[in-house]
Amino acid sequence: MLRALLVLVSLTLATGAYAQHKHGEKGPNGGRLVEAGDYHIELFTRDGAIDVNVMDHDNKPQPTKGYKGLVILSVQGKSQRIVLEPAEPSRLSGKAEGALPADAKGVLQISPPNGKTVQARF
Repeated sequence: MLRALLVLVSLTLATGAYAQHKHGEKGPNGGRLVEAGDYHIELFTRDGAIDVNVMDHDNKPQPTKGYKGLVILSVQGKSQRIVLEPAEPSRLSGKAEGALPADAKGVLQISPPNGKTVQARF
C-alpha cells in the first residue's frame, strides 16, 4: 500500500513538473520575458517609451489589434501609469513621463478583445 502511494505521489509530482512551462528571463528579441495567462510578454523600455511584444507560449507573435494595455511602474519611488496601445501587429506601446530604467519594476495588464484580462509582474 505504501509503495503504491509513493508511486502515485511520484507520478503526480513528475506530471506537474513536466506540465510547468519553463522559459528564460530573456525573450526572443532580447527583452525581459514574463508570463501572463495565455501569453508570453516581452518588455522593452527605452528613453520615455515602453514596448510590449505579445506572444503565445511558443513565442509566436500574436496580433494585438483591439488589445488594450496598462503598465504601472515604480520609477524613482513614484508610480507611473502608462496606457499601452497597439503599435505594430504584435506590439503594444506607450509613452512615459520621463526616461525609464531598463529594469523598471511594475505590473502589466493586457485586455484582449475576448475580454480575458491577464496580468504580469516584472
